[in-house]
Amino acid sequence: MPRRRPYVAGTTPIDFVPMDIWSMIFKELQYASPAEVATVQSWMEDDAIPQQTFLPYLLASVCPLWRDTLYCQTTFWRRLVLDISSTVPSPTCLDIARIYAHQSGGQPLYIAITRNEKAHISAILVHLLPHASRWQTLRIDATDQDTLPTQLQALSGIAPLLAGLRLESDNRNAPLQLPLLFNDFQRAVPVDLPLLEILHLDGPSFLDTYLLSANARSLTSVTSLTIAGYKSSVCTAFKMIDLVAFLVQVPRLSRLKLADIEFHEDQPFEMAQSRRIAGGLRLQSLILDSIGQMALATLFTAIHDYRCIWLTFIRCYPHVHLNISSTEHLRIEHAPPRMFFGAPLATAANFDGINSRDLTFSHCNIRHEIEAMSMPMYGNTWSCSHVTKLRLHNCVCDHRSIFRVLWARRVAHTQTAFAEHDSPSFVVASIKWLSVLMIGEELSDKEKEWLNANVEYVEWNVWVGGYGSHAR
Repeated sequence: MPRRRPYVAGTTPIDFVPMDIWSMIFKELQYASPAEVATVQSWMEDDAIPQQTFLPYLLASVCPLWRDTLYCQTTFWRRLVLDISSTVPSPTCLDIARIYAHQSGGQPLYIAITRNEKAHISAILVHLLPHASRWQTLRIDATDQDTLPTQLQALSGIAPLLAGLRLESDNRNAPLQLPLLFNDFQRAVPVDLPLLEILHLDGPSFLDTYLLSANARSLTSVTSLTIAGYKSSVCTAFKMIDLVAFLVQVPRLSRLKLADIEFHEDQPFEMAQSRRIAGGLRLQSLILDSIGQMALATLFTAIHDYRCIWLTFIRCYPHVHLNISSTEHLRIEHAPPRMFFGAPLATAANFDGINSRDLTFSHCNIRHEIEAMSMPMYGNTWSCSHVTKLRLHNCVCDHRSIFRVLWARRVAHTQTAFAEHDSPSFVVASIKWLSVLMIGEELSDKEKEWLNANVEYVEWNVWVGGYGSHAR
């Protein structure tokens, strides 16, 4: 019979758990925290602000054994999130910044600072800037354009691993002091961030740092670009035609978002061929949020070769002919009433020629648009003729109109013997996938029966149906 471990005063059985077991437990806790396992992409997203957890710091303060275990594992200290709101520098925040920078060893660092004051950032960066060679991401959501301290002026050239940079201010009428950050931009010297993939800047800062200096060479590795916020009160004109000419020089760009920008456009809706921009813009995703009609017209008529798979309009939509035939997924959110094809989308905006098979409306009044989809607009041409997936989320719409769309399009598709999209006899496709949330009344049993017989998959609020096997 094995002898029992002799009792030692002041100890408990948990004190005899080996460090490698504690390390495994702490890693499981880390994996359960979204902020601790965030990727470069998620660290930069608008709706995924990193959460301040201080998980390893808090665990290390429990007892010497836990502290020794965590200090031996540099991977626990890679992600630092500081949420600062007071005007007096917090010793705790400064200590945490110092500990994370030291204990992370040679690991790449993810850094996010939100709701901050300039004095705080200056003190914190004293501890973090010596480790800039290990920065993987840097995100600072500032309170005003003067918040960024002068310590960042040397960032260009000393942050070779930086893959994500997001600098944002509530004040969008002036740049975020980026001449201090990229101190050579006025001489058109490329910003030396060779691995930068994700860039998020306010409009004035992007204009000053890149556009006016034609500094596209500094973005050769950028795949995702967000420009958010520009007011017409700023003296320097920000023109869409200049931005498009710049963007076609960014070779790897695949995701682009333009939000809340008041462009200074003097171009007519229909641009002459001689004034169009040579080159192409091939995007995986394009999001346009609160962009003016003239600027949208310029964007879609200025480029000879345009491709975009996911296209999203938020609080805007152009009243002109669109070159978006390559779009496979079209999403329209928070659009003003009658902004799209009830008038003018079906007649002027080439909506009936879109190859998109996936259409989403969210938070829109779509009474007229749904009616337009339920019948040929002119001749035998249908609006959104290729659409097979339809999502209607939190929209103003009569649910009986939705059934008219489903029924009319299925009848027309049946008359062509269910011709495929590339068939010469193709006229319109049936809706095969339908998602409806928070619209009108609940379905009757008869309506559910019809949907089960004629639509492959249906989500209608909490009810799920359809004839496909995955709907059962």
